[in-house]
Amino acid sequence: MSTVEGTKSQFVRLSSDGGKVVVTPEDEDRFVITAQNAVKACQEHQRTNEAIKQFKSGLLLPLMEWCEANQHWVSACYVPVPVGYVQVFVVGKSPKYDFGLGTELAQLELALVDAGWRVNVLQIPHADDEELKTYFDPEGALLVYAQLEAAQG
Repeated sequence: MSTVEGTKSQFVRLSSDGGKVVVTPEDEDRFVITAQNAVKACQEHQRTNEAIKQFKSGLLLPLMEWCEANQHWVSACYVPVPVGYVQVFVVGKSPKYDFGLGTELAQLELALVDAGWRVNVLQIPHADDEELKTYFDPEGALLVYAQLEAAQG
């Protein structure tokens, strides 16, 4: 039999016998509260893991696949840190707004919304990294897709 003890103001007194945990009756309330908080923390961890898995498979993967299928229009795709909803910035290959790409992005956005995502998909004309800062903060943004340019020389 093992026992965990301390001053009454700091610890819950537990003992174990044959694989069962025994709580000293006067500390039962604090044990229940501690156990409930531990269960909540485990459940929250599980929900977080499931949400991350869903974010990867339900949003990022379809975005990446869409960009690859439309690589003739798309040079990059970013998802900055969400604030209330997910923003997707698709960088086109044209230095001007591409209406054909705009139509395709509207259909992509509707498909993502129909899948349950709170999302806004925006087209950005081809721009360098410094110009992207006028649209969103690239710091911490996910680069979902990028067409790599061949190195010269």
